[in-house]
Amino acid sequence: MTTTFRSRLVGAICAAVCLGSFSTAIAEETIGGWAFRSHGEGWRVRTEVSPTCTGPGLALVIEFPWNQRSEAGNSAELVREVDFSGGPSQLSFGWSDDFRAATAGCHFAQVLIGGAVVWEADVAGSAAEPRVTIDLAKLEPAKDRPQGRHTIGLRVATRKLVTNFGVQVRWFDVCLLGPGRPPMRLLPDPAIQAAGPVPDDLQIACAGPTAAVWHRRAIVLQPWGKTQHAALADVAGRPERLRDQFGFNAIIVLPPEAHNAITSPAEHLSEEQFRTAIDAYRKAGYKIILYSSVMHCGHAPVWQSGQLGRDHPEWSQRGPTGEPVMDYGAPWLCPNTPALKYTVDYTERIVRHDEADAVMLDNNQFFHTAGGWTCYCEACREKFRSYVRQRFGDAAAREAFGADPPSLAIPTEQGPLWNLWLHWRNRVWAEANEAFRNRLRSVRPDVLFFCNTQYVFRTAMLASDLQYAHEDMLLSESRGHTSLEMSQKMLLGHALADGRPLWNYIGTFDERDFQRLRPADVIGPITAASLGHGARPWIVYYGFTDRPSDDPGRAEVARLVSWCGRRPELFSAPRWTTVGAVISTRSRDLFGHAVIPEHLADLLARGVPAVLLRDANLSPEKLGAMRVLTIENAASIDPKAAGAIADWVRAGGKLAAAVGAGWFDELGRLRPHSTLWEALGLKACPKGAAAVGKGEVIVDLPEAIAEQSARWTDAERFRFDPQSAIEIIPYAPEGKMFLHLVRHGPVEGPVTLTLPSSVDRFAGAALHLPEEASPRPLVLDRNGGAVRLRIPEAPLYGVVELK
Repeated sequence: MTTTFRSRLVGAICAAVCLGSFSTAIAEETIGGWAFRSHGEGWRVRTEVSPTCTGPGLALVIEFPWNQRSEAGNSAELVREVDFSGGPSQLSFGWSDDFRAATAGCHFAQVLIGGAVVWEADVAGSAAEPRVTIDLAKLEPAKDRPQGRHTIGLRVATRKLVTNFGVQVRWFDVCLLGPGRPPMRLLPDPAIQAAGPVPDDLQIACAGPTAAVWHRRAIVLQPWGKTQHAALADVAGRPERLRDQFGFNAIIVLPPEAHNAITSPAEHLSEEQFRTAIDAYRKAGYKIILYSSVMHCGHAPVWQSGQLGRDHPEWSQRGPTGEPVMDYGAPWLCPNTPALKYTVDYTERIVRHDEADAVMLDNNQFFHTAGGWTCYCEACREKFRSYVRQRFGDAAAREAFGADPPSLAIPTEQGPLWNLWLHWRNRVWAEANEAFRNRLRSVRPDVLFFCNTQYVFRTAMLASDLQYAHEDMLLSESRGHTSLEMSQKMLLGHALADGRPLWNYIGTFDERDFQRLRPADVIGPITAASLGHGARPWIVYYGFTDRPSDDPGRAEVARLVSWCGRRPELFSAPRWTTVGAVISTRSRDLFGHAVIPEHLADLLARGVPAVLLRDANLSPEKLGAMRVLTIENAASIDPKAAGAIADWVRAGGKLAAAVGAGWFDELGRLRPHSTLWEALGLKACPKGAAAVGKGEVIVDLPEAIAEQSARWTDAERFRFDPQSAIEIIPYAPEGKMFLHLVRHGPVEGPVTLTLPSSVDRFAGAALHLPEEASPRPLVLDRNGGAVRLRIPEAPLYGVVELK
């Protein structure tokens, strides 16, 4: 896959290799002779430490915050004066930014010499150049060619009004190059202080799985608001129709008092209507899931009316200056306060009353206020101090954070204590989950418990990372994604679920009008990607009226979703894979790195059967199936995970990694050595390929990792001719193989699929389609040594069976 460069050079650019950078936040206004200037409010500058193969280097970061207005013409710039006498002929630098969306034309990274812009790039897009080198002798007009003393500026400029467009732009390894002379480095070496070890974390109890298995084949219907009234008030024959047409076998509902609190009187439900409806759905074979939450007590009237917030303001999530979270109209509740027991009690009551099979907690997360992330309530302040003292002790806390635990305050600036707080926030929700699971299982031992978490969120704000081991299945809302983004999110979901069922709330409805469905040609690909990656479908009951314009969308939902109910054998086999991309949620939390590596989409496009592997869950069993591992965004890898990777490499595995893997501890502090390179027995990361035991290690740029992985696994790739937008998702039940085909874009005419040489043992093939009762036979062509399948017309979604 070709990387699209985003920059424009006024003169000449040539690309060279550089190594990635990872951040550790140190607030600075000027450094090493660079002066910071800004026009407009909100701009900040700080430094980062960037590991390289030759040691750590310093990066300068210009930041602009989210939820801030910036007018066209506003900017922030780092400036220093340099003597160009003596013939430096090139200005060379590395740069990157943290913005990956397509909103173009707003913020630009720029380099200036003598006040004139000589290079610029839009921060929008998926990838920056790995390195930029400006040939000073070729700058036009000639008067811009520097001689004598000139200023160099590193600037971020706003070209178009923005009101909520935050960005961080990094500049690193900035130097002047000239023939016959050493590079003139314009950034100083970082001051690195040795950091002591971080004590082991405190254990969190875990109740483990129940005996229930129905959640592994669930197809969930979620009515909401007026559609819950429609689904429950007029129940005659509805459960059976929905079951038979769509395959639904579970339904999630709000108890009537909570439903009535968020709907108009015309849509209210009586207790008798609710009870009659629940009995009807249960009789039709549905499992009953009840809706609840910590942060708004499941929309119970006492919260929805604001009464609970007025009675107990001390229970509210608070921002840094004490302001509550008021999204949805009343203060969000904090699980570190007695609100946790209150909401557990509420949930126990509704489970007992309605004999629920499962409970979902919605929005199981911290959030933000205008002042920053939550939570700074008094209970959080006290419990955080207690956690620090219990884990570190007084002496280690003083060494790590410069203060005794009793005097520690939750920080508002980034640093080691902030990073520990981020981790502790994750613990809070994991412990809250266990409080719910233990109480609910005392009522019903087989009750299932789960939460709605946005696990693909780009920062640590929501504090979801430690919850997943304390749920019985993993659920997230997937709205606004393309089908390829859906595939990548489902791979992440499975990595986090770690063997638990993955449920996926598919955004089938129009975000501008919840009563309408999206077009069938949008619903189809995202639903196919979700099903193809083994996620159980969760469909919101929007657009299920008799409006003719929604008929095609409803038909597409029914066609695809019902298929996974009718043909469970196609959707329950173990995954077949050869490449595992190691991910690190901690690195996302500490440094803002994308938890889904950018090279994953390239692997899928190349026909490489890849999965994601969470570093915290690595084991010899998981690694044993892999031929190749990749590591792009794992700046913080604990020694246990690094050791498991090293053992796998020595046994013959091949590893392609970015230079920064494993350099930082869980407090975001630079280690003396990378845990990964140390575990591999390497003094530093190798420059190029290196043999380790029976295996091989290579350090690559992130954009080259997929290409290297494809070379290593060339015999295990699936290839289409002509190359197409079809993703292959292989599964390997005993004695056969299922290849799920998901079409991410238009494909015209027949396609030929060349199978990996390692699966050429099969004698027959057939194509299963959702709308057809019998599979279509396909011919295996073995001429020329390779095994090929000709598919006359590429379906939106289908399954090839090899046997």
